Amino acid sequence: MIIYAKQVNPEYQISPIFENGFLANSLDFAFLGNENYHGRVPAHMRDVIYYLDSFDIESVEDINSYFPGARKETENKILLELCKEYQNNFDIEIFCKIYSLITGEKWTYTTIRGCTQSEWQYFLYIHSHYNNDLLNRIEIEYFNYGTQWIIENGKNKSDSIYCISLDFDNIKKEIRKQLQLESNDIIILKTFTTVKCIKYVEV
Repeated sequence: MIIYAKQVNPEYQISPIFENGFLANSLDFAFLGNENYHGRVPAHMRDVIYYLDSFDIESVEDINSYFPGARKETENKILLELCKEYQNNFDIEIFCKIYSLITGEKWTYTTIRGCTQSEWQYFLYIHSHYNNDLLNRIEIEYFNYGTQWIIENGKNKSDSIYCISLDFDNIKKEIRKQLQLESNDIIILKTFTTVKCIKYVEV
């Protein structure tokens, strides 16, 4: 069977990252740092940030009050020092260490980037839940630099497929995988292009 996939105008394409993508219902990540771009922070992390930004944390008693949990005394002392350091000089790496001690999970971060200097955001995540392939996918989907395709025929007609690959061969592979097509099915891409017309006028 021949499957036709038509590219959506990049100006109007929609990334699935927050709508129905693999991050839609996840609580093991956060986007924060650059207020010019979309942020998303789990409620518990928001509470931790609020306490760190709003109250002086000066003792283990403060730690137990603001961040209750079953931690060892030595861990509370480390947490106290980290909180003091964070409050003196905000640092995203220090915050990850703080949040790791509070939750009992190892949190880390990476800086995802677009094509310009202003296009950046911190992505915080549970270390064991994400690999490099997922991080690459998140970066592309967040800044919407992939491509969106509408299936024009067959049983998947009108389905929307978002691809993160940049070359046509790998885009076809993504479409084939997402639609679970047979090996003998042929995919034909109808790509979006713009044509500039030169017009001469008399002046």
